[in-house]
Amino acid sequence: MKFYSKFKTATAVVGISMLMVMGQQATAMDDADAIVKERQVVMDNIKNTVGALSKAVKSGASSDEILAAADAFLAATASSVTIAAFETNTHGKSTVKTTATEKVWSDWDRFEQALVDMENGAKEIQMAAAGGTLNSEDQLGVALKECGFCHRSAGYRSR
Repeated sequence: MKFYSKFKTATAVVGISMLMVMGQQATAMDDADAIVKERQVVMDNIKNTVGALSKAVKSGASSDEILAAADAFLAATASSVTIAAFETNTHGKSTVKTTATEKVWSDWDRFEQALVDMENGAKEIQMAAAGGTLNSEDQLGVALKECGFCHRSAGYRSR
């Protein structure tokens, strides 16, 4: 139960963070630095929630715990698609240090599609968790292939 409470709290934090991001976007759509910083927060949320989900699956956590982690991951990925719509106007305008490479901008449509595909993978994970059938890292790997695409294959991120 202690494990589940942590994920329930994590889900609430991600949801609140997502609302804060969207609220700040509405007031700062022309502020490139704010938008880039918000995207970095969103991507950190994705990293943290996928890590928690992987840990839950690896440790053999209960179905409820895995579902809570999957819900948090889905909320985080959904906010990445939202922030990307605002980020198209930030290229060359932000002074924020970022690990995004120039390739993101030259291949923007594919980058946005990768975000949508990642969200769809998160939906698959969430549905499997809701059905009690998410129980292997292999299932996670298939659903998370877009993470590897952006971070490794496409070269959208510097190391």
